[in-house]
Amino acid sequence: MKPLSEHILSQSFAPTGFSLIEASAGTGKTFSIQTLYLRLVVEHGIPVEKILVVTFTEAATAELRERLRKILEESYKNLTAPEEDPPEPANTDTAATNTEPNRIKEILALVPHSIPERINAEEMKKRRLRRALLDFDQAAVFTIHGFCQRTLNEFAFECGQDFDTEVISGDALLAEICTDHWRAIMYKKPTNAAEDLIQAKFPDPTKLTSLA
Repeated sequence: MKPLSEHILSQSFAPTGFSLIEASAGTGKTFSIQTLYLRLVVEHGIPVEKILVVTFTEAATAELRERLRKILEESYKNLTAPEEDPPEPANTDTAATNTEPNRIKEILALVPHSIPERINAEEMKKRRLRRALLDFDQAAVFTIHGFCQRTLNEFAFECGQDFDTEVISGDALLAEICTDHWRAIMYKKPTNAAEDLIQAKFPDPTKLTSLA
């Protein structure tokens, strides 16, 4: 069986439809996302704003966005000012030979789809990469909650939501619930003994939140 890094570089692997990549940390998931992203841009001509990339944290989103931009830049440089082929490494291990320049060259060697007859393949690849770089500020790379908020805002009318809907974190929601509960108890004016106990254990809502 081919390693995943080789499989997704193959012309026989179509980066469209549904695929599941299941792997543990440090095994090349981001590498695979970069490869698929570049193939969708170069081979299929899909605009960056039409490719949805979703991850978990703000830090991971920033890193992934930077790595996607970098591989687009390196690919465009490769087409506009190609360098000499890198020397063959002494180690023949697959992971060692699958370097960044080799990966980019393999992807750029794939035949792009939907090419007008008057434009050759190389020119079409350059156009697609240049457009992707110019439009990269619109690239759809989000956290899960960021994507949900954007979707709710863009389709607020269809969803029956307010146009300024805000997606809040679980911690913020928990703090709000605990505050409401604390106020509900205190506003009932409990007996002196109960009030003393509440004030001693939970003088403010933050103490109640810490127990949740």
